[in-house]
Amino acid sequence: MELVSYSNGGIVSKTLFRTKTIDATLFCMAKGTEISEHTSTKEGIVFVIEGKGIFS
Repeated sequence: MELVSYSNGGIVSKTLFRTKTIDATLFCMAKGTEISEHTSTKEGIVFVIEGKGIFS
């Protein structure tokens, strides 16, 4: 089962589920892309399924 398609040059996201305290979103990011710094009222957890990246 494919949850999200690979992107050739950007970011593809898909919300998996939402509750009052959790938003679970799947991101597929092309090499060289980044998500800008931001704040949230909810805690975040990152799972890398494939590939590598830098978090700061």
